[in-house]
Amino acid sequence: MEQISLFFLKPNVTINLQLMEQVIKKIEDLTGGHVVDRYIFKVDYKYWLKFYEHVPSPNREEHCRFVSEGPICLCVITGEDIVSRLRKAIGATNAHEASPETIRGWLARIIPEKNPYRNYIHASDSLRSFAREYTFLKLIYHQNKIRSEIL
Repeated sequence: MEQISLFFLKPNVTINLQLMEQVIKKIEDLTGGHVVDRYIFKVDYKYWLKFYEHVPSPNREEHCRFVSEGPICLCVITGEDIVSRLRKAIGATNAHEASPETIRGWLARIIPEKNPYRNYIHASDSLRSFAREYTFLKLIYHQNKIRSEIL
């Protein structure tokens, strides 16, 4: 069944535009999906705390500080069973445990991180999560755009 989902590349990937493009291409190749929209923007720490509020993690605050260090690249992707294909393609949450054939496993060899929560990429885990995450992140994107146009 044709689906829509999202993923975003975190600051440890977006710092390198060439690598960012390689990751997006690799995701399309691994999933058979197509990125139909892309936004690059920075999200403040307070918004990340709200975004990840449902995640019961002792490292949530540390992770939110990390993702607020620089811009993310938000991508909307469509394709056959894209939610499950995307989750399979990105690999285990802990990049140190991810297979080298997955995005996180591949990136862990290119950009070594001591902290497993600096795991390079986020992807929606369901259509419901996609709707919540996309609405939230698009609102922040537009707020940032309006703010920058006023300045």
